[in-house]
Amino acid sequence: MTQVMFNNIYGKWVVHGLNFGDINNLNLLLVEKMSNIDMRKDAFAMTPLLF
Repeated sequence: MTQVMFNNIYGKWVVHGLNFGDINNLNLLLVEKMSNIDMRKDAFAMTPLLF
């Protein structure tokens, strides 16, 4: 995703209609999703495995 944002800002690979506000919103969404994944991983690591 970082590569997409970098290329869009510097015009190497432009996603038409994507502006700085859109990039910021994408970044916030990705941060939220990654945080959710980290929380799930932590919860899974704390759950004892039952046999």
